[in-house]
Amino acid sequence: MAKPLTQNANDFAADDRVVKNKRGIFMTVAGIVFFIFLVFLLFLNKLFTQPPQTQLQLTLDGVRVLNEPRPLQEVNLINQDNAAFSNTAFEKNWNLVFFGFTHCPHICPMALNEINRAYKGLPQEIQSQTNVYLITVDPERDSPEKLASYVSNFNQEFSGLTGDFVTLKSFAESLYVPFFKIREDALAPADEHAHHHHMMEDAEPTYDINHGSQVVIINPNGDYHGYYFSPVKADVIANSLPSIVANFNRNTGLTN
Repeated sequence: MAKPLTQNANDFAADDRVVKNKRGIFMTVAGIVFFIFLVFLLFLNKLFTQPPQTQLQLTLDGVRVLNEPRPLQEVNLINQDNAAFSNTAFEKNWNLVFFGFTHCPHICPMALNEINRAYKGLPQEIQSQTNVYLITVDPERDSPEKLASYVSNFNQEFSGLTGDFVTLKSFAESLYVPFFKIREDALAPADEHAHHHHMMEDAEPTYDINHGSQVVIINPNGDYHGYYFSPVKADVIANSLPSIVANFNRNTGLTN
């Protein structure tokens, strides 16, 4: 016996409600699962993403960041390509600056090797916006060509800078990096293994140069931002520079 049309309609309506209820339950469950998955991803991100280091943590790790970055004094130097180099060349990038000289037998090569290791260990987005400079404290012997050859032994991306002695000394001291010459005949035997000692045995002028060996940080505004304590360590630079960049970007409203 055929069912009345009204009964068929009721059956269809009931079936439709069941389908809609099942679809609603499925969407609810799917939404809950997606929410749980999203929370889990956020948890993993927080777990494995280190927050930027604080000023205190940075200091304890071996880097001094100024509370207020300080504008550099105006300076005119010469780069390794024999071209003029002024303050504006520091802008738009992060800059790690080491004052040294090519005749330095121990401390300078060790420091530049550590800086190179740190540079290679930086995240790509940080490395791409970081310049490394060796500024000579020995312009008498360090020509642009010699600086270019010397720094390329550590990394092809590093650059050398020179200038006249008075300019270099003034610029270095404005960044709290002292240096001074010591004549060979002024060196006592006890000084043979002194910090940054060098004794020349060829025809070049013979003298030693004592100098500070911290690594200066210059920010993308071209300001003196701080420095890494001596002796410089690769892991300290590699671990802290991303935090320094992140803190700077947050304070200036920039993004990486």
